Amino acid sequence: MLDYINHIENKDVPALVLLHGYGSNMQDLFSLKPYLPPVNIICLQAPKVLGHEAFAWYDINWNNGSKIIDSEEVDRVTNEVQNTLSSWIDSNNLKGKLIIGGFSQGAI
Repeated sequence: MLDYINHIENKDVPALVLLHGYGSNMQDLFSLKPYLPPVNIICLQAPKVLGHEAFAWYDINWNNGSKIIDSEEVDRVTNEVQNTLSSWIDSNNLKGKLIIGGFSQGAI
């Protein structure tokens, strides 16, 4: 399970999932909450620690100017996201639509 911050409005409104970008954290996109219509919101924390309050969804290896991404690592983190969201939706008995958004690496 991934760490997250969330706010439950009510079980019948849409659920908005926001995934932060490389080097950011779950607080970043959660700060948009006051500007959103009534939604249940969850902002997940990426599992890779880059530094103080800086996280990534997966490593990026820049080799000779080319990006090398480990597809198995991407698959693992994708499963972690799915498992965390399923648990969150079930435990809060959410009934509305699910909307997923992300910034930078969180949108990939």
